[in-house]
Amino acid sequence: MAIVLPLTACSPGLAANPRYATDSGAGPQGAPETSDQPPAAPAVEVPKNDLSWRDCTSRVFAAAAVEALPGVKLDCASY
Repeated sequence: MAIVLPLTACSPGLAANPRYATDSGAGPQGAPETSDQPPAAPAVEVPKNDLSWRDCTSRVFAAAAVEALPGVKLDCASY
């Protein structure tokens, strides 16, 4: 009983201070992060010629290692 009483007497003091349970109020640490954004991608241009579309359903599904879905047809073109 003599050991239990001093231990329980200390716990309310620690529990009353929320900094022991949370990190609220913690300020930023170290140097601020820099955000070096890469340059924006160039705008997509309109094709000068009509694209040559072709069926690529089997090739795309085979590359994904899945069976082609019935009724799904994929057309591909190179720009």
